[in-house]
Amino acid sequence: MKTDCYILLANKDEASGLIKEIDKILSEHWAEPIVHPFSGKTLVPWNDDYLKNAVHLIHGKKVVARAQAAEQGWNLGYHQGPFAKASTKLEDADFAREAINGFDAYPNYPAYRAAFYGVLASLYGVKEALRKTAIAISGEAPKWWKAKFKEIEGDSLLKLFYDLHNSDKHDLQIKHLRPNMKLLSYTGPEPDISSGEGVFSIINRGTKNERRIFHAGAKTVFSCYLDVAGLKHKGSDVSHLSLKEQIDLVVEHYRDLVYEAKNTFPGTHS
Repeated sequence: MKTDCYILLANKDEASGLIKEIDKILSEHWAEPIVHPFSGKTLVPWNDDYLKNAVHLIHGKKVVARAQAAEQGWNLGYHQGPFAKASTKLEDADFAREAINGFDAYPNYPAYRAAFYGVLASLYGVKEALRKTAIAISGEAPKWWKAKFKEIEGDSLLKLFYDLHNSDKHDLQIKHLRPNMKLLSYTGPEPDISSGEGVFSIINRGTKNERRIFHAGAKTVFSCYLDVAGLKHKGSDVSHLSLKEQIDLVVEHYRDLVYEAKNTFPGTHS
């Protein structure tokens, strides 16, 4: 249902009280309170038409527009609490990682590369969200994050993923990510090229829209890998693992960090 605006309350208890009164009028549960991740002030969603019989409950209360709420730092989506941004970026990493599974039976190196760097960018977003949230929380939180980031820098697998994202942003070279394909059979239109990147043709040659299209009729053994030796994670050699397994280890590390942060500095998290 459309949210026309929000009603601002001093805290979650006041907001929950308002919602209970609304629920009595509607004979159903209206909404959940939206707590500001740092100030504790709380919003209650409002729909003018649906709640017209409850309008007397908000007389004299401050109304906040949706754009204003977003600008002032409320998280209006599924993820709530001080670490909402970190959780959001972790979710992005999960979906980008799941997309990589689609290339097991459909060799397409550019699409794999896009998904892989999507994972890296999302994990960098988790890192930045944790760092900035720790600063905003203050107290012991910045010290906690400093120790956690030192662990990342001291772990060759975690550091590599961090560095790959930075090099992708700032360097001309595409470093370390390499494709590998063994073609077993192919059924479909004759391709222009079959290589380790996949089976593809080139369309719109010589125009601004020139690009490759990858054919789905290839039966292959396809994967990508990082041409980096001696990778370790938490003291164990992980060089022999597949790239997908290495990605999973890194994503899981950041998942543990977000979970630890939420439980160590709960604040207004709900």
